[in-house]
Amino acid sequence: MILSLGIATCFQQTLRYHTVYTISNDASVPLARHINITDPTMIEVDHMYTMGFISRLAPDPYVALFSPPHTKFTAKAHCGTGNCTWESYETLAICNKCKNISSNLAKNKHSLFNGYTLNNGFGLGTGRALLNMTTSFTRSEGRYSMSRWGSVAFGNNGSQLLSVLVVGASPGTVPEQPPSLSGFPDPMYAPPVAYECLLQVCVHEKRANWTDNTFREVVVASRTNETYNCPEHPCPYAFTITSSKTGTVFYVSEDVLGSTTRWLSGVLVGEAIYNSMYQQPLYWNNIVEPIHKAMNSSATGFTDLMDNLANRLSLSLREIPDQPLAIGQSATALYLAFVRWGWLTLPVFEFVASLLLLVTVMVETRRRSMTAWRNGILAAFFHGFDQRPVVSGGRTSLEEEARQLLVEFRQDYESGGRLVATERQE
Repeated sequence: MILSLGIATCFQQTLRYHTVYTISNDASVPLARHINITDPTMIEVDHMYTMGFISRLAPDPYVALFSPPHTKFTAKAHCGTGNCTWESYETLAICNKCKNISSNLAKNKHSLFNGYTLNNGFGLGTGRALLNMTTSFTRSEGRYSMSRWGSVAFGNNGSQLLSVLVVGASPGTVPEQPPSLSGFPDPMYAPPVAYECLLQVCVHEKRANWTDNTFREVVVASRTNETYNCPEHPCPYAFTITSSKTGTVFYVSEDVLGSTTRWLSGVLVGEAIYNSMYQQPLYWNNIVEPIHKAMNSSATGFTDLMDNLANRLSLSLREIPDQPLAIGQSATALYLAFVRWGWLTLPVFEFVASLLLLVTVMVETRRRSMTAWRNGILAAFFHGFDQRPVVSGGRTSLEEEARQLLVEFRQDYESGGRLVATERQE
């Protein structure tokens, strides 16, 4: 038994397994590096047409703002083996940063309601207003006005696309109004809040991996061109930024920048008011509804949705045709088994010894003409199938009887055959 355990252990230790990975370049992910006019699409904003709009951006505000907060918009990567890594790559993107500017709100008391305005004049202007949203590029005094709202918190920042400003109710409340304006229970009244989110053209440095059939990207760093701060809207010259690591120049044409700014300024505008007859909010457009619901349910609701918008726009920039690819490493696993011959010494010794013993027994049996089984107690055990010998005396007599017996197989047509004890032939 002990010898068997030792042999089993030796067999287990004989093979050692190793995993070896072969590396190839069968992995890629799209980048955005040069954004120029890719189609002659024209859009209308404020009854004015502009050329150079990237049509694939059109659904992005709706996809982003109607998605849950922190939605991951993932690029379409390729991984030939299902196990890929990308150490570092850079791509053009849209960055977002937000600031709570509620301290800039001023309450304006009117005869029937309270108004709330920022220091640039934008705010809530009616007693039933729940939310108002605009952009820094939107005209502040009507369609034909030359003045725009401008920025409250980010006027000195570069890489600007535009800012989005919103004034609305804090979570679970409505903007505070005088008692004469009925319609809401008193506990629901609270001062409104205001936010400004700046959308900037930037460069993301990323790392990525593909495991478990899932592609994951991580932003390592973001860089903007703070010297790109054009007082004119839109800026009449192109945006460029040079990578400090690789020297790569990233470029966005002035036509694309201008058309995108005008388009967003027409989309990210609207308000929500309370309809006392139907006792529910009424929305200027579909975009305002998710903004109002997000702000009314969470203190970070608006900023979370603006992050969604920036991430979705960044993804669409990478889907523009004729852009370069970031090549990664694709790993293929090979499983190798190594034989350690030293651990086979004991099993081989046992096999050789057993083989020698078997040969010795066969030779000895043949020399002694033992054509039946063998001598032993087994003959006495099977002897009772035909007759039971009556032996007088003790164990010595039984042993003597057993020595005189052999066992042989006799054919029986009824049962097929049986073992019987026979007398030793002298």
